[in-house]
Amino acid sequence: VSLSGVFKHFEINPTPVAGITHQRIQKAVVNRYCPAERTKLMGALEDQMKVYGAMLFGMGLRPGEAFGLMWSDLVEGNQFKITRQWTDGRLDETVKNYSARTVLCPEWALKIIKNHTTRFKGGYILVNKFGLPIRTRAHTYKLWRKAHEKAGVDYREAYLCRHTRAAEFLSQGKVSIGEAAYQMGHSPEMFLRVYTEFKVEFSGNSDLSHLEGLGLSNAAEW
Repeated sequence: VSLSGVFKHFEINPTPVAGITHQRIQKAVVNRYCPAERTKLMGALEDQMKVYGAMLFGMGLRPGEAFGLMWSDLVEGNQFKITRQWTDGRLDETVKNYSARTVLCPEWALKIIKNHTTRFKGGYILVNKFGLPIRTRAHTYKLWRKAHEKAGVDYREAYLCRHTRAAEFLSQGKVSIGEAAYQMGHSPEMFLRVYTEFKVEFSGNSDLSHLEGLGLSNAAEW
């Protein structure tokens, strides 16, 4: 940052440090999915990976939280208790920030999850070919990337689904910051620091009259 100011002072343009970011000051650009991309990707995901995608997009879970989800965590018909996660192959009986929470699962995502065959066996919702819990993202990496190629969608890591869910909350204008932060497992301050982005595609509002504000009191005389 200091060097950039020096180069600008001496009118050296472009500056040699233009491509360097300060990690503590400048946030990296987050390439969230738009609704159309989300739809295409969900259409390309198959079998258990579709259930995985429904968990990430629908509830904004961290991948490790999705792997730790059990059928017994489904409560009140459309909510899941998030109390555990798989981290680096190890089961943690707590989640990040110790933010155990109950998350609403949207109807479209819940339908996909409930159709998964493991529902009738109980235990973990997502399992490997041996019926054991999935412990790392390495198990899903190839299939996740393949679905992007099939859908013609730019590849993103699975964690970006979480950022997409947060953008959906913020853009619709119907969910309070406190509610959104709780659903994501953060404090309101952390939520606003990490996830603040408005995406027009998620707002669903073509009427922008509320942005007019107050006009000039004597505008008619101008």
